[in-house]
Amino acid sequence: MKNPTVFIIAGERSGDIHASKLMFHLKKLKSGVSFVGIGGKTMESEGLQSLVPLENFSVVGFWEVLKNITFFRRTLFECERLFKINKIDLVILVDFPGFNIRIAEIAKKYRIPVCYYIAPQLWAWGEGRIHKLQKYIDLLLVVFPFEVDFFSAYIKNVEFVGHPLLDEAIFQERIPSFNERENSIAYLPGSRKSELKHHKLLTKSLIDEIKKQMPDFVVQIPLLDVHNKMYLKDLSNLPNVILSNNSYEVLTKSKVGIIKSGTSNLEAALLGIPFVTFYKTSFITYQLARRLINIDKISIVNILLGTRLIPEFIQNKAHPKAILQSVKEIINNIGTYEEYQKISTKIRSLLGNSGASERAAKKIIEFFNI
Repeated sequence: MKNPTVFIIAGERSGDIHASKLMFHLKKLKSGVSFVGIGGKTMESEGLQSLVPLENFSVVGFWEVLKNITFFRRTLFECERLFKINKIDLVILVDFPGFNIRIAEIAKKYRIPVCYYIAPQLWAWGEGRIHKLQKYIDLLLVVFPFEVDFFSAYIKNVEFVGHPLLDEAIFQERIPSFNERENSIAYLPGSRKSELKHHKLLTKSLIDEIKKQMPDFVVQIPLLDVHNKMYLKDLSNLPNVILSNNSYEVLTKSKVGIIKSGTSNLEAALLGIPFVTFYKTSFITYQLARRLINIDKISIVNILLGTRLIPEFIQNKAHPKAILQSVKEIINNIGTYEEYQKISTKIRSLLGNSGASERAAKKIIEFFNI
């Protein structure tokens, strides 16, 4: 296929990074490929023509999505208009299932082949959407090994390519020990506007409590994007808070972490920092999620290992004193601390070696003959 046009979409920061790596390798393997779709600055740096700013997608939760329904409908309309008037050779969807499954449905309406890279976590949210994947997805590339068995029961073409996080050189480096780390707590409250909103009161309470209970420690908070800066700028004057521009550096240097559930849990585990995880959302979203979710763990690290090693503090249980009690138990027991650090080696072996982005690009080119 000469000079193919690929529509590629990622709806959040981590997806933007992973999609950009995939684009890089697709360009290396197939000269003349061009990209249009939805993504952030890292995808744009690889040549993406983005239809809308990525930050407009920075919401999570049923109620939060409902409040922005007009924007999502308008964006779906723009995508369909593009499919209708332009020649799109392939659609690549990266995570972000609520929106991307609708894109897959529209793509199939116009007979455009569809690849899903980084599968939606239907093993957590139930199998209600799996039949849509059956109908609309031609190739599913998964990043966790257990996903192959789960999805293969429903979808014909499922391939494990490894996790693209391992393509980052930092995740291959030696893990600093307890004594090599600073007396700091890595605090990652999330990057989406809705997450920061729901975590704002907890953030302030945690910082106050850390100052009282752990006066020898500072709190390091990475400013991942503009939303962090907007919601956390009033913390910059607090004596025990350091704002940083590099989340990996914070996770590598700090002794312990308090980390919002999500991709950052996996990043923390790979970087060998012991941590606890938390999450708060709206009452409506939480009640709906409780009825839909079909797993008893929320941290991807606990799910991968089949354990409850990482303490989880969800919704009303996300209380500063309870969180700090777990944090202190970790750092006050060197045996426990070292057990947490061993997680890194185990997860690295579970997720495969580096090269996931290149393997995914090769699979796509071979399967779709672009």
